[in-house]
Amino acid sequence: MTDAGLSVRALRERLTPENFTHKRGVPSHAVLQRRLNGENLVSETDLIKAIVTITTPAARRERALIHAENLQREASSTATPADRRQDEAARLRRDLSRLKDQLENTKDDLLAETQLRAEVQRQLIEQSRQDTREVDLAELTRLREAVRRAEQERDEAMQELTAARRRWEPAEHSRRAERLAYGSDPAAVALAEPQRPVQPGEPDADLEALARALLRLDPDGTRFAAVLRRSLDQMYDGQHTGRFSWEQMTRIEKSSLSARIELELMREFSLVSGGRSDLELAGIAFDVKFSRRSDWLFSRRDSGLCLLVTGDDGESRVSVALVRVTADILRAGGNRDGKAALSADGRAALQWLHRDVSLPENTLLHLPTRDREAILGTTPGQRRLNEFFRRVPGRPISRTVVATLVTQTDSAKRVRDARRALKEEGYLVLGSAYANHRGIATDLGLSLEEPGSYMSVRVVPAEDSASEPVAVIDGRRWRLALANDPPAEAPDIPS
Repeated sequence: MTDAGLSVRALRERLTPENFTHKRGVPSHAVLQRRLNGENLVSETDLIKAIVTITTPAARRERALIHAENLQREASSTATPADRRQDEAARLRRDLSRLKDQLENTKDDLLAETQLRAEVQRQLIEQSRQDTREVDLAELTRLREAVRRAEQERDEAMQELTAARRRWEPAEHSRRAERLAYGSDPAAVALAEPQRPVQPGEPDADLEALARALLRLDPDGTRFAAVLRRSLDQMYDGQHTGRFSWEQMTRIEKSSLSARIELELMREFSLVSGGRSDLELAGIAFDVKFSRRSDWLFSRRDSGLCLLVTGDDGESRVSVALVRVTADILRAGGNRDGKAALSADGRAALQWLHRDVSLPENTLLHLPTRDREAILGTTPGQRRLNEFFRRVPGRPISRTVVATLVTQTDSAKRVRDARRALKEEGYLVLGSAYANHRGIATDLGLSLEEPGSYMSVRVVPAEDSASEPVAVIDGRRWRLALANDPPAEAPDIPS
């Protein structure tokens, strides 16, 4: 990779699903990083071949592939019990992930069947009252059987998931205990040596240490805000769906946002997996939970430290807290899944790291309704983008907003096309990637410093005596246009 001049990210961009026999898809950046560090690499034949093929010149490729195959065979034959347990743990994690997906699908099927049954029962009640036609007993029997099958599939999936968890947890515990014995994983102490429960009123040393470590990484909460912004944008997937708000997501997508935030936290702060917990920092394992309205739910079997994130895209805010979850800080009762929210004592036990930190703005969500409807009511994507630049001048927007508007891969080209189309109307479309564009924005009294952002401005020629901010472009003076200024063709700006 060094000889080829490739970073891990650049290497991943060159991998394709066709490189893998089982069509399982390209590994994530985090998984690829772990494989390149040697973790579970010995069984990744397809990945090894793909990396050699991408990074090695054709003249040396065959010899390199043979050498890699010999190294892999040697590693397989000399694998230690700890290595084999590590491979088994990785396999069990994949099985666990697959079973979770099956369980979610089964839950969706069951919900659909339940709703259909409720609708049929409602219709049957109406029919019995009206007594106008006979009940279709065959259809009712079919629906009852379908619901019974769905419930049976749900129970089987739950049993498989529970069994997979039981297989995975001892393997993970043994793996980390093995690493601890060789002195390679000091953080494994948390698993190798059971911790004494924190007594009521006793200082929680682990919680305090974790709070200090997180605050050192992010003193003002801006990094947590960036994590939530990226997580929401990835779940919206505006480039492919055109979505930009919480209400447009499905129930399953909303429930999986915690997992997305966990991944983004791992990348943002270079955290590691916490074994039985989600993440680990400074040798302290903790879980991650997100709730839009600060109504986090916990199983009564949950215990240990938990990082709680709450935020609202509509209010552009995010807050972060730590708490040690115990049964006595949860409300009595619970929902049908056996989960309960924090009691008053539980909320009092929260240690807030950040309160109401500003979340990077969701531009489309916060536009006036009239402007947003005018923009989104236009097709195709190029016209939407042009209309956006007309209606929202002088305001930096991100690549994510552009991609959501055009719903195409090459959003940068659409910006260039908008620059040409709006030039006759007096608009400059500036990009933060260009130093001269940033300079023009600064001269006009605006800021365009956010990486990957764009801004439109309508300009008119400025008088020599003008007192307002002026930008000199191609030897001519230009100022920001006022509402009553007639349109004037904007100058060309190199990019």
